[in-house]
Amino acid sequence: MASGLPVVVPKSGGAYEVASSAALPFEPGDSSSLAEQLLALIEDPELYEKMSERSIRRAGEFSWRKAADKYLTLYEKVAQ
Repeated sequence: MASGLPVVVPKSGGAYEVASSAALPFEPGDSSSLAEQLLALIEDPELYEKMSERSIRRAGEFSWRKAADKYLTLYEKVAQ
């Protein structure tokens, strides 16, 4: 996502939760559902571009610094 690639993820699980609306979902275990999403990206340049932009924005919401700050806050609360 940080590289600007569109993402296709199963509808269940952590990847879908993390990617949110920046990913095209497919039904887990359903290869035709996966193929539909992949073909949509290949055949529709506007969709590809839109999902690419969403990927970059969504990836920007995550960073090691933000994660470290959240853990530090948590540790400080626990230590009090």
